[in-house]
Amino acid sequence: MTWTASSHAAKRAIERFGVSPDNVDAWFNEKLTSARYVCNTVDDDGSEARLFVNGKTMFFAALYEDIVKSVRYASRTQLAADCIAELAEKELRKRQVRALEAERSYANKKAQLEARRIDINIAILRTKSAARIANLTAELTKVEAELCEVLAAVKRAKRELTSYAEGYVSITA
Repeated sequence: MTWTASSHAAKRAIERFGVSPDNVDAWFNEKLTSARYVCNTVDDDGSEARLFVNGKTMFFAALYEDIVKSVRYASRTQLAADCIAELAEKELRKRQVRALEAERSYANKKAQLEARRIDINIAILRTKSAARIANLTAELTKVEAELCEVLAAVKRAKRELTSYAEGYVSITA
């Protein structure tokens, strides 16, 4: 697909992006080759356009032709920022609930494993048979390994929540 710049788009590319007047169409073609389509938009005057984005650069193209109508840097509107913050906050609450549920589940599992570990240790102390002690020691090793896995899973869940919370703060601050 080959893009053509309207006179307005060419003027804006030169003003806003320092594109050389001789290189305008090539610049648009290079940028739009790797741009992604976002949606159809409506201008203040009611004219529709296709919106493409490449990095922080927005391209507005004619609806039915491969003509670029305008180009500008993406700006963060308050409406979009509020919407994103609201969605991120809802997702943060969901992740908090999941982390707490996981912690509760892991706490229950941890309690069971701790009780099993104590029972095995008592059995080892009461046993005189070397073979039985070896079997109980192997079982104890498995229980302790599972206990380590449970603790690691709790830590992973909390770290994931922390990472998401840091991201949430970075977009809402």
